[in-house]
Amino acid sequence: MGRKMKLFVFGVLIATGIALAGGTIYYIFVVHPQDSTVLNTRNAENRRSMTNQQIHKNWVIKKMQEHPKNSDISQSGTQAVDRLANKAQTQLQVHIKQENIVGSLLLIQNGTIIYHQGFGFANAATRRFNTVRSLYQIGSAQKSITAVAIAQLVKEGKVHYGDNIHSYYVQIPSDYHVTIRQMLNMTSGFNANLQVPTKPLNDAQTVHMALTELRYNAKGYGQFNYQPVNYVLLAGIVAAKSGETYEQYVDRHFFVPLHLSDKQMGFEWNLKNQVDQTTSYALGPGSNLYSKVAVESVADMRNELGTGNIYSSTYAFYRLEKEISSGRFVSLKQLAILRNTTGGKYGGGIYNYANSVYSHGVKNSQELLFMMSNDGKTAALLMLNRATTPNGAARQRIQWYYQFARTAAVVKSSSNG
Repeated sequence: MGRKMKLFVFGVLIATGIALAGGTIYYIFVVHPQDSTVLNTRNAENRRSMTNQQIHKNWVIKKMQEHPKNSDISQSGTQAVDRLANKAQTQLQVHIKQENIVGSLLLIQNGTIIYHQGFGFANAATRRFNTVRSLYQIGSAQKSITAVAIAQLVKEGKVHYGDNIHSYYVQIPSDYHVTIRQMLNMTSGFNANLQVPTKPLNDAQTVHMALTELRYNAKGYGQFNYQPVNYVLLAGIVAAKSGETYEQYVDRHFFVPLHLSDKQMGFEWNLKNQVDQTTSYALGPGSNLYSKVAVESVADMRNELGTGNIYSSTYAFYRLEKEISSGRFVSLKQLAILRNTTGGKYGGGIYNYANSVYSHGVKNSQELLFMMSNDGKTAALLMLNRATTPNGAARQRIQWYYQFARTAAVVKSSSNG
């Protein structure tokens, strides 16, 4: 082949290569983005055409089908966990689908997380799902913290269970003979219709309003009557005897020792700043689980002093209650004195059985159901951003999960035994 012919062939090859390269570049930077835009647009349209209800069902099915039996699973409480054997998995799957859960479920067996998953939407508008890190209001379960705070002050000699409440609030007549113990156990005879103020109040103002609304029923003296006002006044005592606000006391004596940040547990007015916050959904008409958003004012949050204005993740709440039961904040002897009831009766901010404790909280259409053995090794915790438990059915509902957690067959992980 002559020199001219070789140059001609070489030129043709170079031109062909440039043309191919140019076509590829044109496709990558011009055609493909347009195709992706069309595809993404179609996907967005298809996604918008699905109802929240359909997406919720699909999510439940997807989560129940995920079954990492032999994976290396963290016990930090920040990762989804499923160690259930097939039969147990099927049993739980059926139960969860029947309950239509919107929230997170944590199950503990022998001190180990065997199941930890989120279900439904944390925010339906943005299609953000609940996870094991989702944050929920704990409602009345906060009373356990307030009660332990009182026990700490008793340990320090600043408060006594037999003290007449008149010695702390002179507005309350001494001849009512109401003691700190009776307020802790809701047998004081007190009641109050606490109205939400028009603007947020500080601790002292909240206590003052509670005293203004306080009523005493002599016939109810010594009889159990669940009245949150008891714990509002107890929170006021915590603040007065510690020289701190209630929030400061709880943060310093409970959250800080457990290294719990606002990302895991805190007071409701800080919840809006958290990535894992959950939107509250009230029961509404029709089948759409997310048709009715429940909104709560800061004034309402502040009004629940000591009795229902803390949020938490599932694992953070379990960890706190486990540490309480293990003697971390007061000794086991002091805890037994605080929680001096049994048979499922209320005492020291929680319902006590011989071998376990039970708690239930509802606030702004969010709900907490909790049962744990006294040693903290078995537990079931259900936290919801759509409260669905019928009146009087909460204890029975969480007992099912507790018994399941206690007896469910599990598959051991390869690294955690």
